Amino acid sequence: MPTTAVPNFTDLLTTFQSNVTPAMRQDFAASLGVTADAVRRLGIGFYPAEGSWIFPEYDGNGNVIGLLRRFEDGKKLVWTGGKRGMSYECLGARAGDGSYQQYPGFVRVGEAGVPCPVCGRKNDGCLVSRDDPEDPAAVICVRTPEGSERTLTTGAGYLHRRHPVDAGAGDVLPLSSDPVVVTEGASDALYAMSIGFVAVSRPSADACPKGLADLVRGRSVILVGDRDGSGVGQRGLEAVFQLLKPVCVKLVKCLPPVGSKDLRGWHPTREQFDSHAAASGTSVDDGSVLADYAPLTLVRSWLTQEHTRDGRPLVVSVWDDYYLWDRGLYRKLALSELKGEWYKYFTDRAVKIKDKDGGVKVVSLKPDKSFIANIHDACQGLTHVRLDPEVHEPFLLSAKAPMELGRSIIFKNGILDVPTGILKPMTPDVFVTSTMPFDYDPKARCPVWDVVSLDMFNGNEACQKLLAEWFGYSLIPDNFLQQMMFFYGVPGSGKSTTAGLLQSMLGPQRACAAGTDTFKDLFGKEKLIGKYLAIMSESRDTNRQDIDKLLQTWKAITGGDTISVRRMYRGAVDARLFCRLLYVANEAIPFDDVSQAMAYRMNVLYFPKNYRKCNPDRLIDRKLREEIPGVCNWAIEGLRRLLAQGSFTVPETSKDHLASIAALTNPIGAMLEECCKVHIGSEYAAYKTPVKDLYDVWNAWCDDNRVKTSLSSIAFGMKLQDLNRGIVRRQVMEAGKRFYAYIGLEIKPDAHERYLKR
Repeated sequence: MPTTAVPNFTDLLTTFQSNVTPAMRQDFAASLGVTADAVRRLGIGFYPAEGSWIFPEYDGNGNVIGLLRRFEDGKKLVWTGGKRGMSYECLGARAGDGSYQQYPGFVRVGEAGVPCPVCGRKNDGCLVSRDDPEDPAAVICVRTPEGSERTLTTGAGYLHRRHPVDAGAGDVLPLSSDPVVVTEGASDALYAMSIGFVAVSRPSADACPKGLADLVRGRSVILVGDRDGSGVGQRGLEAVFQLLKPVCVKLVKCLPPVGSKDLRGWHPTREQFDSHAAASGTSVDDGSVLADYAPLTLVRSWLTQEHTRDGRPLVVSVWDDYYLWDRGLYRKLALSELKGEWYKYFTDRAVKIKDKDGGVKVVSLKPDKSFIANIHDACQGLTHVRLDPEVHEPFLLSAKAPMELGRSIIFKNGILDVPTGILKPMTPDVFVTSTMPFDYDPKARCPVWDVVSLDMFNGNEACQKLLAEWFGYSLIPDNFLQQMMFFYGVPGSGKSTTAGLLQSMLGPQRACAAGTDTFKDLFGKEKLIGKYLAIMSESRDTNRQDIDKLLQTWKAITGGDTISVRRMYRGAVDARLFCRLLYVANEAIPFDDVSQAMAYRMNVLYFPKNYRKCNPDRLIDRKLREEIPGVCNWAIEGLRRLLAQGSFTVPETSKDHLASIAALTNPIGAMLEECCKVHIGSEYAAYKTPVKDLYDVWNAWCDDNRVKTSLSSIAFGMKLQDLNRGIVRRQVMEAGKRFYAYIGLEIKPDAHERYLKR
């Protein structure tokens, strides 16, 4: 039985090789289905004490590092103290200093047909080296110790050196014009040698021994794996493939045909093997074996193999959400969907790790909750897109394809550059999560809408132009004019039909309905992220306080301010909402806009015609929706006109209604325009209007114009200062009396007569 001490494996191998007779070798080769010459060249020995065949295992330098015992029943055991290595026909060994010593190999004197050069006996246990049995370089004599170099550690004889040892250059592995075949297991290497190849075996499916790369460096190699149900053989094959690819002149990997587990079980002829390797062999990495355990490495492999196009990852993390580029746009990925994909992908993968002997082995990944959490963190780090708060979609992820996205309309079939009319293809370099809900068709027309859009305004072409410009303005992701729109007019005049047509043209991903809650609730503004249009309708439940809150939010959105948007179950984001605001109502909005900030940002379209009184077409909505591609082209023409003008068309009717709205939203300003005159220059100091007199005029003017007011004198004065009219409140003295007055302000005589002499 084997000893527990680490033996000299070279001496053991020599001893076991000396136990093999030609007849034994022939019988063993026949049992494996290989040639006796392959068994001899591989250096297989025999251990009589336990009836096992001994397979030598080498490192990459030709040193015997272990012995594998193979029993008659197929059982295999490693000799105690040995290491797993490779099996191949070894020609010699390299020392640590790079010198080379030829490995002679020995044969019994009886098999060689020569007497022992040391003791002269024939048909005995003595061995001669195979280099030249007639005049061998080395002899192992079982009887004569005198003159020997040393005694074999196994006690099987004495080593005599008869000629100098070659210490020059040499190859550990035989040279061949054919590829080296690397197999899994020594018996497969024996079969490859039997059909004419130089072969090397690795000890198991999941191992890539240290030194294999150096052994076959600069050669052509065919890797043959085992076909097993667990997939370990395939993953092991892939690991060796990745290790050898950088060092081989040519590298091909293949598996036996379906139905055969390994090369020896397949049992092909040389011609069959060559044909199969040529037909099914591949030099392409299948990606099943990854480089290491690092989460960043694992995520990179997942992105590269599953979600990469032309070298660009198709998964990005924007605003803490994952998006996948899918058929022209970025689709939001639920984290549960992404985790499911990770579990599926990594369950079928393995990684290469170094074993204790410095080689490489393959270990299957076992994704669990902790593993997926690490993958999630790494994925966020790799795919995160850093954005400034003012950036919104669409935006460029790469500078390779520069586009003016603020002047583009994104359709299902491409990106239309409005100024040039060129339709560019969709690309993952543009981050966009929504498109127009139809293809761009430059030939589409809208004859019904052409008539209706003019008839609604009683033939007023300026109003029709403004409407087309607003429709076109809503198509682009840029509120560069900082404008909103107010549709108002008599009931049944087509306001809602027009707003609904615009909403349908943009689609549900780009347009939404917005109520009071959208602008004043904690999470209300979240629905506006990424939207092009928000449509608001008047509500009788909206009170004055709500209107003031709405006004502040409208100012921030139309002004392009960066605002904090709270999101449900997630952190808030700073964003610049670019959605256009459309308010639809029967009456003007009674908000307080003393500074007139909104008056300068508002377009007004008044709808004067009541269709309910003239037998309306009940199918008009359906007819108009059928023309949406044509309506879009109509809107694009309006947008081109808007871009050329730099401002919206303002019909005369709109000017009148804007003036009415200004008076409604800023009654103090309207009162000043009607009742007072503001002086500047040299006349400024000559006019002093007592504060009390102007406040009395205000209250009387409100009574005459049916304007509700509850402003105190102080509140009135504060709002007056907000007008920025250059009016200064100062204490003055006249006729020995001190009082507060507005300097530079004069109450007009007719207003003085009407409101102060009552």
